[in-house]
Amino acid sequence: MSTDHSWSTAGEIADAVRSGETTATAIVERCLSVISTRDRTLNAFTDVTRDRAVVWSRTDRASRLVVEYAT
Repeated sequence: MSTDHSWSTAGEIADAVRSGETTATAIVERCLSVISTRDRTLNAFTDVTRDRAVVWSRTDRASRLVVEYAT
């Protein structure tokens, strides 16, 4: 359960999550790892909300839709 999706499209990542090949949390943690490593050189991010990203990746879609609708 661990294909590197670094260069995958959003659609490919969504398909992989839906099929159970990976999880949203695994994708988010990989992205955060890449940001942590590469941003030292690129200095492209002013704010990385690591904790928020991980929490959202662990919440199911229905819960996210309720929160998005309410805000």
